[in-house]
Amino acid sequence: MPAEDFLKGYMEGISGLSQGGNSAAFYLASMKAEDEALFTTMLPAAAAIKRYKAGFNFQELLAETKNYCLKEINKVLKLI
Repeated sequence: MPAEDFLKGYMEGISGLSQGGNSAAFYLASMKAEDEALFTTMLPAAAAIKRYKAGFNFQELLAETKNYCLKEINKVLKLI
């Protein structure tokens, strides 16, 4: 699979993740396996964002993480 196709699919997957509820534990428990695998790839970014924006609740952290990941992937796609 070409890198561009992979990254576009990855972006679609991230965009398609639900906004979640108030609890990370509940969110993870309610996910399909495919979405859970995708979500775990975002955990390092989420940890970094949480460190610098400690006041975020789970929904805010998830939204910020999704936005960050999508922006970073888009930067790479522009280079391809």
